[in-house]
Amino acid sequence: MSDAPPEKETFIKDVWPLLFKISIGLAVFGAAAWGAKAWWGALALFAGLIGISVHYTLRVMNDPGKPVDGEATVAEKMASAAFSVLATGAIGSLLFVLLALVNKNYGFGLFVLAPTTLGFFAAAFHGYRKPRTRKQCAAVTGWTMFFAFSLLMAFAWEGLICILMASPIILLLGLLGSEFGFRLQAARHGAKNGVMLTVLLLNPAFAAIESRVALVPPVQSVRTTLEVDAPPETVWKAVVGRRRYRGHNLLFRAGVNHPVSSELVRVDGAYFLKCRSAEGEFLAPVSELTPARELAFRLEETPAPMKEMNLQHVDAPHLHGYFNVVEGRFSLKPLPGGRTELSGSTKYQYAIWPVSYWRLWTDRILDRMHRNVLEQVKETAEMEAKS
Repeated sequence: MSDAPPEKETFIKDVWPLLFKISIGLAVFGAAAWGAKAWWGALALFAGLIGISVHYTLRVMNDPGKPVDGEATVAEKMASAAFSVLATGAIGSLLFVLLALVNKNYGFGLFVLAPTTLGFFAAAFHGYRKPRTRKQCAAVTGWTMFFAFSLLMAFAWEGLICILMASPIILLLGLLGSEFGFRLQAARHGAKNGVMLTVLLLNPAFAAIESRVALVPPVQSVRTTLEVDAPPETVWKAVVGRRRYRGHNLLFRAGVNHPVSSELVRVDGAYFLKCRSAEGEFLAPVSELTPARELAFRLEETPAPMKEMNLQHVDAPHLHGYFNVVEGRFSLKPLPGGRTELSGSTKYQYAIWPVSYWRLWTDRILDRMHRNVLEQVKETAEMEAKS
């Protein structure tokens, strides 16, 4: 039986489902509008997702699950959840300041241990005085992560794009930590306190160790290939000539740095690729030049990989020196029938761990950049071949 008065039960049964449907509609409509370049679409999407999250949270809190001793009312559960979210969110902010802003270490401590710790404390706080179900602990963990992300945005420590990119691994490990916190409910209070203190101290201890271990990021490589209906000599002219690139991709519009234009130039007898990106203009020294075959260049200083999406200016440490391009390369290979295999490749290092996780994002973004450039070259070369 619900502990809510009759008028509240009527609201829950009649009005709340309608609000839930409105939230779903807002989310779908907002996603479509955002994809169509309407800035307010992001606000509608955000409002819809919040409404859906609130709906399921209240459902979980209103469901006692298996009978337990000392069952709390929904109001008590919500008060406990609010305290857990606020307290754990504060712990998360302190960990972020220590790991990212002070140590400037974007490693396993920040992206593996810290989210697991937050999930653990969210569930441990929520179930400290009275037993909670696994679903209730998981719901509190989800809201804790949302609150922690909101604090990072509010203090201009991070931007929306980076938070969205980090969300999958953080939420997954947060739920893992929530499971540990849920299981801690069965322990005595003295044992609970000891475990919670140990977990809390584990983070600065691990951060101290990690800051003294000089991990060298591996050199990664991304290669993208297209076939062009034009001979290599014609394609080469399109590669080295001055051209502008489109930036219609959603990530580019959201702030990810991308090529805007480029051309091969000669300065004091040396060849450079004159590039303009969304973050400014630079000269990239050419390291290999074989007409109609190879063009390789290097970046003496890699521009910031993105402009963070935030209402305030964000100058996070990871925007400077953590992502470095080792080499960029165009390769042309003749194909039968006067066609050309055109490839673009980038070698890079990314000093953020786990490398295997962040490579999933970086490789996809670089592949999209390659295609943006190669498709423009292909279009220019094929038009030239037909004329």
